[in-house]
Amino acid sequence: MFDFVKLRFVAMKCARLFASLVILGSAAALSAQSSSPARLDAAMRAFWDADSGDAERAAKTVVASGASFDEVRARLKAGRSYARQKTGRIEMPTRDHGLSLDNILDGASEEARRGALANLAERLPADELAALRRAGDGRPRP
Repeated sequence: MFDFVKLRFVAMKCARLFASLVILGSAAALSAQSSSPARLDAAMRAFWDADSGDAERAAKTVVASGASFDEVRARLKAGRSYARQKTGRIEMPTRDHGLSLDNILDGASEEARRGALANLAERLPADELAALRRAGDGRPRP
């Protein structure tokens, strides 16, 4: 059976790649122009937030910002930035077919993850620690 979700995902990735190539090519032609960082920031934010239909328009906005090729390339290489999310115990109750499901997300803080890894690094040999990192968190699958 044909997987339309996978096809849509591939098409979206192709559209983003095409838009990135348009940005890079056009930015090279306009690299002599000067640009204000705020204008480029707004254009890049619009590009990252655009869906596949609006990506081309957002790419043209990035080109119109007058940023140099190197600036745009560096922004594309760095990728989108994400806001910090809540950590700790987050309860996410849902319902499915009339049944109540109590989903709990346990998001450890960055400091807690680093501390736990440092604690393991002190107690385990390097090869066992590397194997543990590859194996995941060690909890059984639901």
